[in-house]
Amino acid sequence: MAYTSPPALPLELWGFIEAHLSNADIKSLRLTCKQFIHIVSLRFDRVFLSANPLNIEVFRNIASHDKYRHQVNEIIWDEARFHRGPARISNTVDGLEGHELLSDEDEPDNKREWAAESDPEFREEITKRHRYDKRNRCPKWFKNACYSSLSNVRYRFHWDGQVARRYQAFDQPLLREHWQHYQQLLRQQKDVLASQSDLEAFAFGVKQLPALKRVTITPAAHGNLITPLYQTPMIRAFPENFNYPIPRGWLHSRDMDDGPDPVLYR
Repeated sequence: MAYTSPPALPLELWGFIEAHLSNADIKSLRLTCKQFIHIVSLRFDRVFLSANPLNIEVFRNIASHDKYRHQVNEIIWDEARFHRGPARISNTVDGLEGHELLSDEDEPDNKREWAAESDPEFREEITKRHRYDKRNRCPKWFKNACYSSLSNVRYRFHWDGQVARRYQAFDQPLLREHWQHYQQLLRQQKDVLASQSDLEAFAFGVKQLPALKRVTITPAAHGNLITPLYQTPMIRAFPENFNYPIPRGWLHSRDMDDGPDPVLYR
């Protein structure tokens, strides 16, 4: 049965229903009936910002909106950066140093000063992590990082029993498709950092959001594969079952552990 007008319910009850719906559900509800647009409103109590053009575009659109900008009381700034290469090797206790990863694109053929300065016992490991996996058409470090992300999903779903999402995790596209999309994210990130458009958007937003109370800077917005901590516009736009090295932002020594070759991607 299709409604041409919403059921005759008190506005208080509509408000109670709305409070239990996500923005995605509210959007779907508003599409079912024109009058729902006036009864049920989208909520924008927080906005997201990061070194990604889609996040910046949505941030600016909300900050420029005559109605929605007055609802925002928090900015979530995703400080994490997409990994650009394998983790650096050093003589530290954990075996890894830092979180900023060097790029194959920026420094081809493994001709890196830090590689030359490393101890001989680590030099081969550094080179190995930059090797290209011809079968999967991606670097070895990316293949192993995706395997680590997927292994974490398997472990988590083994305990929480989410059968539907477990099948989603195993229904993976070809690894080269992940790598192609990941390269696009890296290029976008590089452009944003070079232009500092995220900083410009933040300065604009601070002036445009009169109800702003808090700015949260986090390295953990991506959470885990399939279960991000925040559903940012960028993350919501990822291809279905997109697997990638989960960025942590700050020091996280075990992020890029190679481990065994993944059976799934051989």
